[in-house]
This record gives sequence, structure tokens and C-alpha cells, in this order.
Amino acid sequence: MRKLTAGALGFVIAPVVPALIVVARMAHDLKLGFYAPAVLAMYVPAAFFTLLFGLPMFLLFLRFRLIRWWTVLASGFAIGGIVALILQSPNFFPIEIFWTALAGMAGAFCFWICWQLGERDVTGAP
Repeated sequence: MRKLTAGALGFVIAPVVPALIVVARMAHDLKLGFYAPAVLAMYVPAAFFTLLFGLPMFLLFLRFRLIRWWTVLASGFAIGGIVALILQSPNFFPIEIFWTALAGMAGAFCFWICWQLGERDVTGAP
């Protein structure tokens, strides 16, 4: 898999994880048939914030060759916290900010896995 394909795939897959975490945290409020629509409804804003904050961060890290697991996790945590602050303004709940930051970090980790797969030849070709 090429780097460009891996990066694009990472930006598509990364918002799935925060969407799943948000839906899992509110699962007690949902009926059984509403899980898939809820994940889709949470995917859209997660993808928006991933592109709004994650893409510039990725391009910055790519420019300085800083794409490492720890930089990706730290930036995902920070971006998740920033998104939580934006969405909860002006009422801040620290535990919700923390959970949203963790969700951002989990999504960033999925991106990093996709990016790492782009560095390796996964086709089995010599």
C-alpha cells in the first residue's frame, strides 16, 4: 500500500473510533436498532474535526518527519480535548473533556496503524 493511500485510508477510518466510543458511552439511552444510525451520526462531526484539526497537524508532522506513535497519540489527545472544549463551551465538564480526548487519541492511533501499513509492503510482492 502506498503512503498516500494509507494516509487517506487513515483519515477515513480514524473518525470511526471516536464515533464508536461516543455511542458506546450513551448506549444506555439508545434502543437496539439505533446503534448504527447513531454511529453514522457521530461519524460526520468526528470526520469534520479530524479533517479540520488532524489534517493540518499531519501535514506539519509530515513536513518535519515527526510521525511517530507518541506524537500521533499526543496530538490526538490534544485535538480530542480541543474538540471537547469547543463542543462544551461555555459549560465545561472535565471528565467529558478527558473522555473525548481519549477518543481522539484512539482515533489517532488507528490513523497511525494505517500510516504504518503504508510503509510496509503488505501485498507479499518481492
